[in-house]
Amino acid sequence: MKIRNLILAVLAVAWMPTWAQTEGSSVAMSRISYSSVHKLCQQGSYTNVVDLQLEWPEWVDGLAVKPLQQFIAKTLFGVEADSRKAAVAGYLEKFGQPVTGQLKTIPDDSKFSYINCKLLETGYQRGRFISYRLSRTVEPGKNALLKGDTLNLLITYDLATGDVLQMSQVVSKSKLSRAYYSNRDVLAQVVKNASIDIPQNCEVEILAACLVGENRLLLDGNCVQVDYGDDDSPQSNVTYGVTPFSSWVSGSAAEWLYGSAAKKMLKRQPVMSAEALPAFNDSVEGQPVIMDCDTPPTFKGGTNGLREYLRQNIVYPKADGESGVGGRVLVTFTVDTTGQVRFPYVSRQVSPLIDSEAVRVVSLMPRWNPGMKDGKPANCLFSIPIAFHLHSGK
Repeated sequence: MKIRNLILAVLAVAWMPTWAQTEGSSVAMSRISYSSVHKLCQQGSYTNVVDLQLEWPEWVDGLAVKPLQQFIAKTLFGVEADSRKAAVAGYLEKFGQPVTGQLKTIPDDSKFSYINCKLLETGYQRGRFISYRLSRTVEPGKNALLKGDTLNLLITYDLATGDVLQMSQVVSKSKLSRAYYSNRDVLAQVVKNASIDIPQNCEVEILAACLVGENRLLLDGNCVQVDYGDDDSPQSNVTYGVTPFSSWVSGSAAEWLYGSAAKKMLKRQPVMSAEALPAFNDSVEGQPVIMDCDTPPTFKGGTNGLREYLRQNIVYPKADGESGVGGRVLVTFTVDTTGQVRFPYVSRQVSPLIDSEAVRVVSLMPRWNPGMKDGKPANCLFSIPIAFHLHSGK
């Protein structure tokens, strides 16, 4: 079924305060926080521009994930930490003092460095795993203090064991190297689903892999174009182009590629906890966020207005639509005393693409009517479930 023949079902919106969603619920809750950081920092005469885009796992299916948090902090940021705030603070310290006002002098462009880090969720299966892409680039100017650096890594976190699985545990490298000869379906899917057009004279080199969903793998690799020359001697072969790409394989091809650790993880019973998560402890400009407002926040236009806003702004992720992925994602956020939406995070997951789309649209919401506590506007924590369903269209 083609994506253009699919239509988005009416989005289900329920006005439910966060405490009613979490306490006494038999559904395992998550807390995946979405944040962006943009900082201009100075180290003497050197200037560093830091951009971070993070989809940080606080809790997954009611489970603490400290080994995953520690791995991310160490690998992506090079710091010892097990929380987002500590990891980000430790990383920013490396780049000097943040610039809070106007610069006193015009900086030397050649002494600029641009640092970009991303932590993006790439896969999830309830009670089994969550997967991430960790990427980092450091682009220094000619006379900059920092050195160039690049990281691109796919990982899968086993929720039962607390192990961080990388390529050698997710896929069988020996089978991957034999894919050209013993399983033509693997190579065919890699080429068909690649983010670039892979020419016939290209050698495919897979560098990273992670689990995405049921019987589906995400693969990163290089397309290496080689000129084989006029004879068969290796000395006449010349590599003249290396292009990175991403692709995926599914179904029996993915099952055939699984490594031993991935097979064991997928055979185990899912693990989840329905215990209430620790209290949300964020604040807005030093003022606490309240879970039990006397009067909850309301969208201007009411339930019908919110439903219409979501209908007009949500774009169903193409990949999930084509593979039939859907469900109800729960987004939790703070409505501050001015009605602005802050700190959105996913409390109940469906898929990385659907979760991210729900958070994107919630983040762009116009101001609400703020909630009230003791007769005064308050910073109120609030949740809305958004249902993503697909039906055949004619």
